[in-house]
Order: sequence, then C-alpha cells, then structure tokens
Amino acid sequence: MKVVLACLLIFLSLGVLASSNDPSLEIDAMLSRLTNSGRFSGAVLIARGGKILLRKGYGFANRAKRIPFTPVTRHHVASISKMFTAMTVLKLRNQNSLKLKTSICAYLEQCPKTWQAVTVGHLLRHTSGIPDYEEKLGLYSKAYLEFMTRKDATERILLQARKNNLEFRPGTRFRYSNTGYVLLSSIVEKVSGMPFNQAVHELVIKPAGLKNTGMFEAGMTGVSSGYTQNWTIIPKLALMPPAGDAALVSTLDDLYRWSELMDARENGEVFKPGLGGYGYGWFIDTRFGRKRYIHTGELPGYRTVLIKYPGEKLTIILFCNQDHSPLETVSREMSKLLLNP
Repeated sequence: MKVVLACLLIFLSLGVLASSNDPSLEIDAMLSRLTNSGRFSGAVLIARGGKILLRKGYGFANRAKRIPFTPVTRHHVASISKMFTAMTVLKLRNQNSLKLKTSICAYLEQCPKTWQAVTVGHLLRHTSGIPDYEEKLGLYSKAYLEFMTRKDATERILLQARKNNLEFRPGTRFRYSNTGYVLLSSIVEKVSGMPFNQAVHELVIKPAGLKNTGMFEAGMTGVSSGYTQNWTIIPKLALMPPAGDAALVSTLDDLYRWSELMDARENGEVFKPGLGGYGYGWFIDTRFGRKRYIHTGELPGYRTVLIKYPGEKLTIILFCNQDHSPLETVSREMSKLLLNP
C-alpha cells in the first residue's frame, strides 16, 4: 500500500494523470512543475521524424552564479560515453588496426594470465568477467568521491583490475563493467598511437560534426555543475584519460545529431543485441510494445537518459544536474505520453 501511494504521489507531482492533445506541452508543464518543486534541473530534447517537438532548459547550470541551464549547456553524460568509446574501437577495427575476437592481451602490457581468454568483443559487450570498479566503490559513497577526485584514479582502476579474479568465464554471462571500458580506452591508445581523448575526437567526434562534445579535460568550460541532496554541489571528478567509461561531455543538440547518425546502415551493428540485450554502447529492449534503444548515464551530480524508439522515429534526451531527481519515472511517463500505448 505504501508503494502504491508513493507512486501515486509521484504521478500527481508530475501531473501526468490528465490527457493532452499535445504531449510536448504536457511534458514541458511536467518538467516545469518538477523544477519549481526542486526535483529537476536540466534540459530536454524530443524529436519525432526529424522534427524537434521540445527543446528547452530548466533550472540552473550553476545555482550560485544563477547561470540558467539552457539547451546549449554542456553536461557530463557519464556512461553514454561508452557509445563513443565503442564506436572508436569499431573504427579501429574497420581500419584493420585490431580485431574484436583477439585477446586483449595482444594490445595490453602487463596482461594477467586470466585475461588471455578475454577478447576485445567481450569488453565491448560487458561479457568479459572483469569486475566493475564502480560497483565495489558504491556510486554515491564517500569512498567513491574520495577515489574519483584523485588525479591518479584511472591509473589506480587499471592497477587494481589486474589483481582481481574474473567473476565468470568470458563470453558466458552479461555483467556491466565500467572497468572493461577503461581497458578499452587503453587499447585505443595502444592501437591508435594517440592519447585516448584525441583518438575519440579524430576518429568519431570530428567526423560526426559534433561541435560541443569531447572527453572531459581540465579547464573545459561551459559545463554544468552537479548537485546532490539539498543542492549540495558535487566536487569535480578527475575523470582523467583514458576514462572511456564515463568522461564524455556533450549537449542536447550534439547527442541528437549522434543518435540520428547511428541510424545509418553502416552503423546498424551497434543495435544488434548480445547477452543482456547489449549491443555496442546501447541496450536494446521492448517497452510499451515498441522496440527501444536506450542508455542512461549516472555520476554523482549528473543524470542522463538517451532513448530511441526506432519504429516511431522518436528520440528522447534528458539531462539533469541533480542526482536525486526521479529521472526513470520521468522518462517513462514521457514515453507513455508520446507513444500513447
């Protein structure tokens, strides 16, 4: 009964019980109510069939300086970074610089014997068995913040990874691993001969024409500040390269362009699901009777949702710089309004 009541209160606060002839207006009103109640700050972009239905910012990118969050605000998109890391690896594959079925030990120095059976493809699909560093630290814990604000955090992740046992035989199970994508970033550096951030830019971001997207680097400007409970600001995470699991910064417009480019025939393989419904940087599943492509991103202070319903040519992008916002509920209700199942 308490759970039902809690859900009802959320729906009432979202204002999604009433119908509307224009779902974008209702979604705008819903996000405005959440913003006014202190439960949302960020931006949204909704497009259908190449037409933008809603593109708007809410709240503040920086509360202390009263800088509004706008559609062009740059935002830490966290695990959506994996799409770009995966595509960089595929580009190198297409150049015959690496092979997905080859052991990662062919591309990594100081490779443990237990990793001999792990292939590049296993890392891409989260089927390597290499434990996830983030799960051990606890995403919102004090230990996580202390660890991830250190400049040597990425180096320490790789060092610890070499000491850990595999959780299962590679290729037999799906288990999401941020560590696997940090290792992929190291492979990109080794194979391309470039620093990871540069490789992603040259091979993926620049050819895609994304003007306001890049892996985070010290001194990067125009990026929203992240907040947690009671609008407490989150200290900047180091996200030192090669951090291909979560270091990307982007904008609504760039992510929308990216999502549209992914529909090209030559990129179709990214949406072919393996174990766990994971493709290359995307989860593929079904919601409301429609095929859905989705990935979320989550860091202390930052939430992101990127959803595509390919059959409806519908794209939903949500940014939020408040890590306790009910974004899963919001994105679900947005989808229901837009799909009218």
